[in-house]
Amino acid sequence: MIKRPIPVAIISILVLAIGFLNLILISMTINRNLPVQSIIYSGTPDMINMILAYLGGLLLFVGGILAFRGENTGRWMIVGWCILALILYADFIIPRVVYLVIVLLILFNKSANRFFNSKRSLTAESV
Repeated sequence: MIKRPIPVAIISILVLAIGFLNLILISMTINRNLPVQSIIYSGTPDMINMILAYLGGLLLFVGGILAFRGENTGRWMIVGWCILALILYADFIIPRVVYLVIVLLILFNKSANRFFNSKRSLTAESV
């Protein structure tokens, strides 16, 4: 088994923490009867905003756990949410693009590919 690269561990833990904090903040916002920030446009119903916010937090939380464990699905979940957030949240485009590039460079470099592929080959051998 190949050792987990430190940048992959850092990104995984940060993404996991961001997802967890997002779930807590959305829950606190709903508990206080405050409106959830509109994602797509100002006329989006609150229920859709709430569902998208929870799904985003859950996707980041689960993606962080899976990426930390070396699951290839986890890194694709993280990248998928980065791209989706770039499309949906059109408020801070440049920081989101920079974040996406950093995540791509960390999760898809040579040592990270070796780490994620070693996990896949171990599960294939055990079948």
